[in-house]
Amino acid sequence: MNWFYAKDGQQLGPVAFSEIERLHAEGQLTDDSLVWQQGSPNWIKFSEARATAAAPAPAAPAVSPSPAISPAATPATGSAAPAKPLADYGDFIVWGYIGMLVPCVNFIVYVVLVVLNMLEYFERRKEVQEGRLPESDYSKMNPVLFVLGLICCSGLLYPLYMYYRNKSGYFKPQPKAVPVTIAIVILSIIINVIIQLVSMSVNGAALHHDMQ
Repeated sequence: MNWFYAKDGQQLGPVAFSEIERLHAEGQLTDDSLVWQQGSPNWIKFSEARATAAAPAPAAPAVSPSPAISPAATPATGSAAPAKPLADYGDFIVWGYIGMLVPCVNFIVYVVLVVLNMLEYFERRKEVQEGRLPESDYSKMNPVLFVLGLICCSGLLYPLYMYYRNKSGYFKPQPKAVPVTIAIVILSIIINVIIQLVSMSVNGAALHHDMQ
């Protein structure tokens, strides 16, 4: 049988299942990595595929004479695999978050990040609802957390959101997503505190000058 697998946001294959097992043994794939076998309706996790492959095969039914099958009715050997996953803006989302520290443009960066995250989230949610992707913590995430993390107070909940996004297995792996966003949140808080202290100092000096 021909198998396909998702890695780094790309669909690769066809390969034998033994090749996928080798990649898993080498750490290039995880139990949550998505795989697909030609003829199957949906992608499934590697752990599920391995469990299915390990199950004993049912006895073959008796073969009865049947009319010859015309070539037109035979599935093509190279039949197309499911479409590649939709939008994956992981690199922009993780590293673009640094733009939140840049004065004057940080609000524009924030809006862009919100839009990219929403595109990713709702496109993946649609794929899950249509049965093209398995359910995960990312796709069934509490909408309240999603809204709070992206719109109201992203600085506090953004790392948690990135954790769920990275864990889903839907996207190109971003192992630095959580530490990078946590570091940026801390830097952002420090910078804002410094700005406030400087502003208070300047205002205090101006007030003292006016009183004299």
